[in-house]
Amino acid sequence: MTMNFRYLDSSSPNGTISKRPYVLVRFFHNDKELEQYALIDSGADMSAMDYRYATKLGLDLTGKR
Repeated sequence: MTMNFRYLDSSSPNGTISKRPYVLVRFFHNDKELEQYALIDSGADMSAMDYRYATKLGLDLTGKR
């Protein structure tokens, strides 16, 4: 399967600009919504969300189930 993604300029830690594949995603939790660009990693086995975005959505980050 072939998938095409838009490549956007992104700053690297060394200060250079690199092109990376990003998609616009929309997260929902209860009555909150967050729209954010996400980096595509086609070889990843899991996904992660920045702590700032999780707290904006009101997610429980205490680790309790």
